[in-house]
Amino acid sequence: MKDMKRKMLMGILIAVSAFGGGMAFTAGSKFFAPNEVHASSEMPTPEDLGNAFSAVAETVNPAVVQVIPTQKVKGMANPFGGNSPFRFFFEEQEKDNENNAPRSRDQFQQGLGSGFLIREDGYIVTNNHVVKDATELEVKTFDSKTYKAKVIGTDASNDLAVIKIEGNGFPIVQLGEVANLRVGQWVVAIGSPFEQDLGNTVTAGIISAMGRNKAELTTFSSFIQTDAAINPGNSGGPLLNLQGKVIGVNSAILSRSGGSQGIGFAIPADIVRNSVDQIINKGKVSYGFLGLMPAPVPSGLARAMNLPTGGALVSSVNDDSPAQKSGLIADDVITAINGRKINSPDQLRSMVANMLPGTKVVLTYFRDGKEKKTTVTLAERPAETLVDAGTDTGNESGEDEDTKTTLDKLGFSLENLTTDIRQRLKFSENASGVLVTDVSPIGVAFKEADLRSNFLIQFVGKNRNDMVVVKSKTDFLREYKSYKSGDVIYLRGQYPGGNTVLTAFTKP
Repeated sequence: MKDMKRKMLMGILIAVSAFGGGMAFTAGSKFFAPNEVHASSEMPTPEDLGNAFSAVAETVNPAVVQVIPTQKVKGMANPFGGNSPFRFFFEEQEKDNENNAPRSRDQFQQGLGSGFLIREDGYIVTNNHVVKDATELEVKTFDSKTYKAKVIGTDASNDLAVIKIEGNGFPIVQLGEVANLRVGQWVVAIGSPFEQDLGNTVTAGIISAMGRNKAELTTFSSFIQTDAAINPGNSGGPLLNLQGKVIGVNSAILSRSGGSQGIGFAIPADIVRNSVDQIINKGKVSYGFLGLMPAPVPSGLARAMNLPTGGALVSSVNDDSPAQKSGLIADDVITAINGRKINSPDQLRSMVANMLPGTKVVLTYFRDGKEKKTTVTLAERPAETLVDAGTDTGNESGEDEDTKTTLDKLGFSLENLTTDIRQRLKFSENASGVLVTDVSPIGVAFKEADLRSNFLIQFVGKNRNDMVVVKSKTDFLREYKSYKSGDVIYLRGQYPGGNTVLTAFTKP
């Protein structure tokens, strides 16, 4: 039994060496690379793995710092008056010069985050949300020295910031590459969870997933997910491979308790490198711009158009944009950039935004079932205006039984577009169509067409190039009932904000 356990452990350690970012373990004086076969006497031991983690900690820890922002917060006025015996339970009061009434005095509170030195002259990378709104900024280094710091620049769209302390000869850490990262690869996180006394805490885990898009966290970042323990205070600290290179900046956790539950997110090193270089060299960050609106590829549309899985559907193309100049049109499906597979619209948006304006990229896309390629020179992304998506509308009453049965099968309701709805959902004055409401998550429209409430159906047809105009519920139902079960039905329309979307499903 002991031999079996040892063999299993050896197999795990061999896998670790293969996934550890190219690091070679040592056994005595022996060095061997991933995937090499060796006699059992040369197999790595558990101590080798422990030594690998220790080596990362010993090498990188001196470059990891605590970032301590001080923020101004509104104090609470003493309701009992300035001379009350209870005044000591409240912050110091100031008097209003006109009526001598007590008024609150601004208070200051300290936060805590992490960061790491990237240049010997004191440049530090951390999160934007760590330094945002700070009135003062301190940095505490591994040797317990404290420095005043200043913000060099921030990239709010990627939740990154560069700060600087005065001095020279600081220990630094290098940014690594993310192109060859694999799910299951060992990683190490270093930071200051919860409080200053827990500074430079080292935790280990694996890469749980790649390309996680969390729109509520950043605008453009596509995150590395890890189960290495990350807690409040770790924000801005490094996520490292077993070579001691930074592969990500720890930015957020997903938690129901407020503490680590094994789901942490790090901003990938390629995004960090692009952002930090621009902040230091230019003082600001510019983002690449393609000039199109990407959308998910519903499964029904992918099947109807014989498309590969994933990708980003081009729902509209901006006039005089790089996308238009390269020949892209609505309904194309982008599947790769420079040969790197695109799995979602968010990934496309992130990859493009985090390239420099002027960069030439090769886009792979599908049109009419055929794979094509085009070269695009990215422009600079202009300031964006966000549009309120509105709220769900109620179900329309008074439907006849046949209509109700039809819509129940599809899994949504329909409502004719009125002036009130048009204004509330911010459709244009000349927009027409029929509004989708109350979408069921088990209906064919949701599962195949990825349909959501407030989608305005404007065209319907068996062929995406020959569609019938829809202006009312009657128009849609009449066209729908002319198809037989198993027919592919294309829908073209828009969500609030005016972005055109093409989708499809099979009639049940």
